[in-house]
Amino acid sequence: MLIASLLGSPSSPGTLILDRQPEASSSRYPTFGSGGSSQPTRGRHVGDDGDELVWSGRRVIWSRGVQVHRQYSFEREEEDVAYALFAHFPSQATPAGKGKDVDLRLSDTFGPFHTSHTAKWGSPQPFTSTSSGKGSGPALVVFLQTRAHIYFPSGEDMSVHLPYVVERAWAPPLPQGGVMVQRILDRRERRRLGKSKSVLWGIDHKAGGGGAMSALDELADMEDDKPRQPRLSVLMGPLEELKAVVEGTVGLEGDGYRLLYADDIDSDRSVLFSAADPAIVILHSRKTGQLIFTRRVAVAISSIPEPAPPPSLTPRTMRPSDILAPEPAPARPRPSLRRNPSSFANEHRRTSGLADPLDRATRRAPRLSRAIEAHAGPGELQRTLDPQAPALPSTISKGKMKARVASSAEEKRRESGASVVMREDVDMGVRTALHRADEWDLRETTMLMGLDREESVRSEVVLDRIWAWTPPDEASIFITDNLSPSSVVSIPLTLPNSAEGDDVARKLASSLHVRLDPGEGIEAVDPAPGVVRLEEGEKGNFVAVMKNGDKMRWSADFTPKEGLARKAMEALSYAWPADAFFALKREILASGVADGDGWAVFNRTLRRCFGLAEERVASTASDKIVQQSTNSSDPLIARLAARHRSRAASRAHPGTESVQGDPTLDPALIPSALMALHLVGQDYRLGLGSQSNLKRVAEVVLALAVAVGRTDWWDYWMRIAPSNTARLSDKRMSIVTNRMIVADPAGYAVDTSLLDIYDQPPDILSYLTRRLSRPLKSFSSPSTSFSNTSEYGHPQPCVQTQLICEIFDRLGRPSHSQPGTDTVNRAYATVQFMVERQLGVEWLADRPACIALPILEMMKLCQAVPRRDMAGGVYELIGMVDLELQRSGGADLPDQPEHDNLEGMPSVGDLMRGTVQRVQQLGLPHVRFGADRRLREVERIMQASRIRTIALENKNGSDAEVGQYQQSMVNTIAQRTLAVLVGQGIFEYGTRNTAITGLWEIPLIELSVKLSPSNTLLKAQIHGEHVDWPCFHNGVSAGLSISADCKGIDSAWIVLNKPNPLNPEHGGLLLGLGLTGHLRKLKTYHAFPYMEARHDFTSVGLLLGLAGSYAGSEDILITKTLSLHTHALLPLGSMPLNASPIVQSSALVGLGLVYAGSKNLRMAEVTLGEVGRKEMGGIDNFSEYQEAYSFSAAAAFGLIMLGRGGQAASEVDRRMLGRLRRCIHGDGPDLRKGLVPIDTTITGAGATLALGLMYLKSNRTDIRDILEIPQSIHALDLMRPDLLLMRTFARGLIMWDSINAGMSWIEEQLPSFILSQVKGHKRVGGLELATDLAYINIVAGACLAIGLKFAGTASEMAHNNLMLLFHVLSRSAGSGGMAYEAKIRRSAARQALNVVTIAICCVMSGTGELQVLRRLRISHGQEGVGVTYGTHMAMHMSVGLLFLGRGQYTLGTSNLAIAAMSIAFFPRFMHTPDDNRAYPQAFRHLWALAAEPRCLMARDVDSGETVYLPIKVKLREGDTIRSQNLISPTLIAPFESLVSIEVDSPRYWPIVYDFTDPLHRAALVRTRTIHVKRRAGHQDYNSDPKGNRSIFIRAGGVTGFDLHYDLISPASPPSIPPAETLELVKQHSPTSYHGVLAGLMNGDTPYERFIRTVLLECVTLDKPLVLGVYMGLMAGDRGAEGMRHVEMLKHYYAKVWDAGGTPGGGERRIALLRPAFLAALARQGGEVDEEAERAYWVEQSWGEKAEQVAGWIVSEHVPSLPLLKAVKEKVRAEGSAGADQGVLAVKAREVAKVYEANLGRVWDLADDGKPAGREGGGWKAESVGRAVSAWLA
Repeated sequence: MLIASLLGSPSSPGTLILDRQPEASSSRYPTFGSGGSSQPTRGRHVGDDGDELVWSGRRVIWSRGVQVHRQYSFEREEEDVAYALFAHFPSQATPAGKGKDVDLRLSDTFGPFHTSHTAKWGSPQPFTSTSSGKGSGPALVVFLQTRAHIYFPSGEDMSVHLPYVVERAWAPPLPQGGVMVQRILDRRERRRLGKSKSVLWGIDHKAGGGGAMSALDELADMEDDKPRQPRLSVLMGPLEELKAVVEGTVGLEGDGYRLLYADDIDSDRSVLFSAADPAIVILHSRKTGQLIFTRRVAVAISSIPEPAPPPSLTPRTMRPSDILAPEPAPARPRPSLRRNPSSFANEHRRTSGLADPLDRATRRAPRLSRAIEAHAGPGELQRTLDPQAPALPSTISKGKMKARVASSAEEKRRESGASVVMREDVDMGVRTALHRADEWDLRETTMLMGLDREESVRSEVVLDRIWAWTPPDEASIFITDNLSPSSVVSIPLTLPNSAEGDDVARKLASSLHVRLDPGEGIEAVDPAPGVVRLEEGEKGNFVAVMKNGDKMRWSADFTPKEGLARKAMEALSYAWPADAFFALKREILASGVADGDGWAVFNRTLRRCFGLAEERVASTASDKIVQQSTNSSDPLIARLAARHRSRAASRAHPGTESVQGDPTLDPALIPSALMALHLVGQDYRLGLGSQSNLKRVAEVVLALAVAVGRTDWWDYWMRIAPSNTARLSDKRMSIVTNRMIVADPAGYAVDTSLLDIYDQPPDILSYLTRRLSRPLKSFSSPSTSFSNTSEYGHPQPCVQTQLICEIFDRLGRPSHSQPGTDTVNRAYATVQFMVERQLGVEWLADRPACIALPILEMMKLCQAVPRRDMAGGVYELIGMVDLELQRSGGADLPDQPEHDNLEGMPSVGDLMRGTVQRVQQLGLPHVRFGADRRLREVERIMQASRIRTIALENKNGSDAEVGQYQQSMVNTIAQRTLAVLVGQGIFEYGTRNTAITGLWEIPLIELSVKLSPSNTLLKAQIHGEHVDWPCFHNGVSAGLSISADCKGIDSAWIVLNKPNPLNPEHGGLLLGLGLTGHLRKLKTYHAFPYMEARHDFTSVGLLLGLAGSYAGSEDILITKTLSLHTHALLPLGSMPLNASPIVQSSALVGLGLVYAGSKNLRMAEVTLGEVGRKEMGGIDNFSEYQEAYSFSAAAAFGLIMLGRGGQAASEVDRRMLGRLRRCIHGDGPDLRKGLVPIDTTITGAGATLALGLMYLKSNRTDIRDILEIPQSIHALDLMRPDLLLMRTFARGLIMWDSINAGMSWIEEQLPSFILSQVKGHKRVGGLELATDLAYINIVAGACLAIGLKFAGTASEMAHNNLMLLFHVLSRSAGSGGMAYEAKIRRSAARQALNVVTIAICCVMSGTGELQVLRRLRISHGQEGVGVTYGTHMAMHMSVGLLFLGRGQYTLGTSNLAIAAMSIAFFPRFMHTPDDNRAYPQAFRHLWALAAEPRCLMARDVDSGETVYLPIKVKLREGDTIRSQNLISPTLIAPFESLVSIEVDSPRYWPIVYDFTDPLHRAALVRTRTIHVKRRAGHQDYNSDPKGNRSIFIRAGGVTGFDLHYDLISPASPPSIPPAETLELVKQHSPTSYHGVLAGLMNGDTPYERFIRTVLLECVTLDKPLVLGVYMGLMAGDRGAEGMRHVEMLKHYYAKVWDAGGTPGGGERRIALLRPAFLAALARQGGEVDEEAERAYWVEQSWGEKAEQVAGWIVSEHVPSLPLLKAVKEKVRAEGSAGADQGVLAVKAREVAKVYEANLGRVWDLADDGKPAGREGGGWKAESVGRAVSAWLA
């Protein structure tokens, strides 16, 4: 009889909804593969957490409990749901620092933060869903007919195309996740499996296919004997393809498996059952009727199976192709009809909306056509298909036909080599049906015969056969899993003899009857109506269909789930033979479960089976209280139970009475049961939360000990659980007044030799105490103490015993044969083992103090001496979370909340007027500059979306003149506002996050100005064309402000922000997203519509953005896209491009970015050929943009050849160098005919930059000399002064290593004649015009080279020298004079000042240096002659660089960074916003490729806040290493020069980031954060800058930290006042729990004072885990077990614990627990009155105070009962002879000491070599004297 628990109605919310709407659930289209049936498929799936999925037709309903969670409809797909389930998928993301997708190694071209060169456009992105891991929520997988939808908890929805219809699915096939699917059988497979041997076998009646089949179908059926698609497949991710599951033989190979033999799974096999743990899959074969039991094994794909032995060529195994084929290999297949087996994984594949009955896309072709083609002419096929055709020539089948015996008509038909319908077996009906075969069907079948077979891709999942069994007909089978704790029935399977599909696994009859358990108040229960069948079996739950049609949901379980009963059953499964254990289990199952208490059933059944005294089941509430009072410490229950006993004294029976029956089990099993349950009880002694279970086990153990007459075992357990002493009696032994009386000395005549192995019962605490000092044998366990095999497999009923013994093996002292194992190594071995077994702080908190304290001491030692080579989890366990984050690669902590900005909060009036601008959330914390207001000042300077207010003086004149003056001022301010936007993008770079569902708001540019004091609002009068490019820059600024680490930016979000029509802002947004790398998420099918619009701003932004996102990748698809927008890459004879010169210029620079540093000679030749182009077809105004186009081509060439010119030169390099020389110096007099002359005024600047980039850092003087500087006045007149700036700058790029920040290097760049003239004059204006202009430009070029060389370094020398030149040029640019030469000097000085300003801010980028800010703040308000749009742009770009990314970013010095800055800071600053003739303005934003997030922040691991922290940075400068002291958050030097970063503060634990360690380097590259942990007793520097609020200073006068006091005795010092304790704990404790506890302990009781003292001690000394130990010992059990724990701790600290200093000269170790406190606890226990003590000495009676007696026994170290009895008899014998009482006491104590010392030697190793000795203090002398007196009285 199976006991089932009633759960309720079988209808879930989803089922009810579908039942109410049957029409809506039905499908209007036939279900694929269902043979044309229009009935919708209904199914149900239950997840691990109880969530239920119900589907029907095209609806899926997800319900949780009684509520509908979600509903899904697939009407748009027009496909029915085949199956749905929950599943996990493994993440396919490549870990940081591993794989080719993330390359963190420094290179010459790319810095450590660039990954664009590894990306490919259009390639599938690694699947990194946050919900893909096993630890997160499962994904919902819905299988339709041709596709599968995967819905992740994060909101992602991904589709997978399917090559077939899925019948059912299971999860997971592998431990890391995935889905195993089973396809449906096609029409031929169903017909072949279900066909009869009658004459009508050619018509499918049973498979549901219906309709006639053609002869070609029969022919293909005979030939295609293997499944055309794998029956089982595995889907491991949304980006993976379905891979076949194979059946094979698996062998071991090293640590893994090796596939020895593999074969496809036949289509006749279906999965009946699949379990996750253990990995068992049960298959059912329809052909043989067998159940095939397999294990699911993961075998690597690289494991190649050995070839299977060829099958014997018998008539039954030969195929038609084998008969017809010759000995040589068959002819090659037709390649034109080849099919790709993995084509379904292609996302561009066109999927038909209707099912293919013949599965053409995946069908494997028969070999018949090839065989016939090889042997016979065209007539052979016709003769084969014709039933009346003669047999094939004997030459074809000679030698093969001899072995065949035509025993049946079917075999005769197969002799012809094809499936032919014999004439005598075909009637007219069949022939008519064959003629009705569809012409399309015939054509498709004929086509299929020409296709070749395709091999499926194998997955890692292999089904290794274990056993095959053929069940009898109509057998009812229960599939259960006895190895898991929740061993439950899945469903009963009845396997009929007919093959009617896979409904065998779900809809089968059973003779199961269900009985209700009797409950309170129910006298008799009629059995439930007979069960007809069971349905919907899921994880032990099933629906029972009754005879009357009712349905109810039930739950069945074959094993107890309750922990104590489960452990007892597992222990007895080892102790007893299988038949005896089965008898007990049968009785337990037949007994039912009362009140859900599995242990009560087990206890009652075990007593009844042995005929012991059995407790009557409590029938009333009062009886239950009496029964619970024995195991409960609640005083209320105890008082109620005592009252009930007094009332029931006059009745015949109490609330519980003992009943006794005849035994049904052999009493010889009692000793083994006693030992097994004793070991279970020992396991429960090791947990604080299992003490109630310990008492319940002790109750049974005491009864068993009484039953076999083992008084020693009875006394032992009485000392452990003295409260369980009542209700013990049986036929032969009873307990009267708590005293054991043996009524029948014979007792059970059983063999107790199993119990005699030990001198006393095995005691786990004594074993562990001894193990601390010496190595021992393994402690007893049920699996090692008995020779029987458990039917549960390999359960571990004593798992805590095993774990703690293994911990103490590593924690305890080693033997003499293990030298060199010091304390630190043992400590790390202990902690490492705990991490491997996943034993954390929660597990440790549930251990007794005697177990927890030694482990905590080892953890504290590991904390004091941390190692760098520890595995994951060790640092977290010992409380060093900072080291754990360092080891794991710097996992991100949640960002701290931003500080409230009350000044920036909008008012109610602002909200009503709608003047409040939307502000996006800042992505980085505002701790860079603290309370400094410099950021707010820069925000004021950079704002362009608010109305500016200016104060104008009253100007005399007419109203028209005043109005004209005011309008001119407004126009000037508006022009400055338009120039701000590029610098604003630099300032806001990477500082904001966006919501993934919201539109990204690009703020509008506000050009209106309010005049004060008149409050007049004037609008700027600016031409419309002048605003387009500023709007573009505004969009770029908005895009650049989005952090590169921002999540949620995908292709759909980008398209969501697409305006209609397109505008310049969106084009700029695309460029900004591209420069931050977000355009890598843009799909190709979303990008191409952007280009169709032919919108110049959008094209420029998209092309440059894509190139920036894939810089250095050499991506082919990007190249093709760029080639469509530049004339240079079009083939000869192509039509002219209808693209503007700016778009083509952007495409050229984009080409250079994509091939940056690649030295692609083809692309380099193309771009170099475009330098100096004079005309372009289809563009009328090309001459206006000729210089910009030429510069773009030169910049693209320089990018492609970036830093590659210094390598070995070839003929191609020499030709390119010659071309560059012509572009720089012009054509010489020997210009060859046919060459187009070059205008150096157009090509000179760009070619000079290209040469510098090509030979960047090459230090080649021959190349430098090409860019010669004129050495005479006459030579200066032949060169434009601005070209001197570019030549000086390019010379610096080539001679990179020679650049230094001193003035001497700048002077070296000047010709000698200019230098002598400059030093001879006090000011610049005193020189001649040519000399003055040359000096200004050469100095500016040198300053720009210095700025790039020392970019981001904050070099003091570079800063001082550049600032000196800044002042000189400022005076020159501000000099008056309206003469022509004065204007030229002023203009040149202004351009040079722009360059020098940018150079200064490059050096100080991200630092926010105040001296530079003061100068730039003055320049922000500049106006007058020479101040143009370009001047304002350069100044505001400088401000942005100074505060790059609000101080979180700086500039790098990689080759790509230098090239990007050279292009972005090119010294062509135009006068108007729409000027692009000499320099395309879009290039101004390429500086973003040089930005590096090098702001190092320190974050507290406890609070997650960014803190100020002194750090020491070691830098490598040449061959020397110097140290630099900084305070984080701060910018650090380039990563290639860093050696290490270490914390330099006594307030925080030391930690070092070593840049030689790839893991540390990768962590800082990714997070730029060092995680630190604050020491106990200190506050952070922001809260306590000077350290005056430290707990050591504030509590310095408190004597509570003197660890010599025991805190219990009256002599202890006074405790700290509650208010002061609360304040100190709140300020210095990292957890809020301590503050709450301090607030609760505000009284003056001894316990509250004790808690306050130890709380402050634990917080101060950084030992928070010890607080629980203190509280447990103080308020815990003072009985026997509590005293045992105290004694074990005293032994540990006295004999084992080492108080020496930590290795490396550390401080002396301090014990975590006060030894004086332990001594005081030991003195408090063991108090008992004289009467109770005398009763125990004389009669071994425990009296009414059993708990006090037990504690007294432990504290006095009274020996065990056998020795006590022997000593008592000896003392009485010698005492009667007149021996002295004192002498007898000494002898008794010595005997006890020797006996106790030898008790533990049973565990000692043979080669131990250590002397025996008692681990405790021995039987106390006073106690011995009193015992002797009692015995002699």
